[in-house]
Amino acid sequence: MVWGCFTRKGVGRLYVLNHTMDALYYRQILEENLLPSIKQLGLGSSFMFMHDNDPKHRSALVRDWLRNNGIEVLQWPSSSPDLNPIEHLWDVLEDQVKKRQPRNKKELSLHLVEEWNKIELSVLQKLVDSVPSSLNECVKMQSYATRY
Repeated sequence: MVWGCFTRKGVGRLYVLNHTMDALYYRQILEENLLPSIKQLGLGSSFMFMHDNDPKHRSALVRDWLRNNGIEVLQWPSSSPDLNPIEHLWDVLEDQVKKRQPRNKKELSLHLVEEWNKIELSVLQKLVDSVPSSLNECVKMQSYATRY
């Protein structure tokens, strides 16, 4: 399991989890990785954070932390389809890491971070730019299966 973030400007940090995530661990990951990623990408306050409706993401602990750090979060309705473009980025990362054929967890972690940092800007821009059309497709299909 990994946590990562990205924008049209580039990838932020990638964090390889070392145990099962709960709300406290998620908040720690955000504190240690989201804030530095925001700074690294030069976002200032001109961004909106997107994560899904996972209970640990919606916990009061995490919501309070995000609010206290001035991070605006895109609201997702409950039982909504997962249209977060990072889901497609995980596929890209997985394909690249499989080519490296890691032999153990240490190599896997190393390859994940290396390949994450090599993701081309054009891939990120295409994923971000696809959001409006995937949302329109979802509305058009009335939440039935889409091509995304």
